[in-house]
Amino acid sequence: LTRLQAQAATDTRAITADHAGTYSGVADGYESVLTPEKLQTMTAQDYNAVTPEPVPENAIGKLIRGTTWYYVTTLPASELKGVKEGASVQLLFARDVYDQMDMTVERVGNNEAGYRLLVLSCNQYIQNVTLLRQQSADVVFASYSGLRVPKDAVRVNENGKTGVYILEGAVARWKPINILHDNGESYVAALDKSSTNNLWPGDEIIVGAKDLYNGKVVSGYGTEQ
Repeated sequence: LTRLQAQAATDTRAITADHAGTYSGVADGYESVLTPEKLQTMTAQDYNAVTPEPVPENAIGKLIRGTTWYYVTTLPASELKGVKEGASVQLLFARDVYDQMDMTVERVGNNEAGYRLLVLSCNQYIQNVTLLRQQSADVVFASYSGLRVPKDAVRVNENGKTGVYILEGAVARWKPINILHDNGESYVAALDKSSTNNLWPGDEIIVGAKDLYNGKVVSGYGTEQ
């Protein structure tokens, strides 16, 4: 160590800072343009006009204070309908970082020609994003977990309850379902394991059969006898 220090004495220098932080080896000129303070008043028009400042020739990187970082983008106003400040969303970058990140909605801007500014914040993963700047990402406002049920299988019984018929042996058996989400060609139904009378993974759903009732003998999947 003594020998290495002596060899490096002529071409190294100490760099000090007046505060602690997370070091990033890249300065790109956005440091004074994209600040937490400016995000509080930024508009969608401002966002589209953002350009970096010249980087000083002697820049050796930057020191990031704190652990909170922000992701800002513009989205169609229709996609932000009902989104409130303080809500939790998930962010998934298209590249570089592959973990889904929990974010908080810090601000939703006004409608500008059909688009609104969205500012998200996170106080985790700072070590993974210090070198990132312009990133494409998916913003997930809601997700649904359950059983995928074909729309052609969903029926309403005489009591007005929604459900499906499954094939149990050679007999049709009614099982009620709670629809959570419409996927277009199918529904997402809640998985309720509190009773075997509810729809379970592995149940063989009858699709397309007519005049079904609970206990009716059927010849096979999707057909009737």
